[in-house]
Amino acid sequence: MIRQAEVADGPRIAQIHIAAWKAAYEGLLPDDYLSGLDGELEQRAAQWEDWLSSHSERRLILVAEEEGELVGFVHAGPAGDKDIAGKESAEVYALYLDPGYSGRGWGSRLMSAIHAQLQSAGFVDGALWVMTDNQSAREFYEHLGWGTDGSEKDECMGVPIPAVRYRIEL
Repeated sequence: MIRQAEVADGPRIAQIHIAAWKAAYEGLLPDDYLSGLDGELEQRAAQWEDWLSSHSERRLILVAEEEGELVGFVHAGPAGDKDIAGKESAEVYALYLDPGYSGRGWGSRLMSAIHAQLQSAGFVDGALWVMTDNQSAREFYEHLGWGTDGSEKDECMGVPIPAVRYRIEL
């Protein structure tokens, strides 16, 4: 089941977010950075609860549940990049799954659901950033029809790592 996230989901979303980063970014982000994430659980839970309590029609957070267990989430809203902001472009800020639930189709289902919600909110296209060396994520998004638009940056998620922007028409 995929549904709108609720404030009470904040702590579990934070757990998934940290666990997914540690699994997905091993070898891409510095080891000391990844090992320090466990100490940020309370802070991240509070941040997610704050975002969820200030929900707007144009900032969307969906969660996936399997047998009553929250297993993943997607977070999207208005694009933040200056070259596309204000042009009815959306951005997928985050898509993460509990590592134990990867490969079960939840990522594709979450992306399909967020596309539909973004269209309903009036967005006409979408963007997202992927670390240049994160080949599995790049293949995932390309399989879903996303393509690079030539934009690159030297930092991703506040860490000095090259990233590439992907776009899609909704």
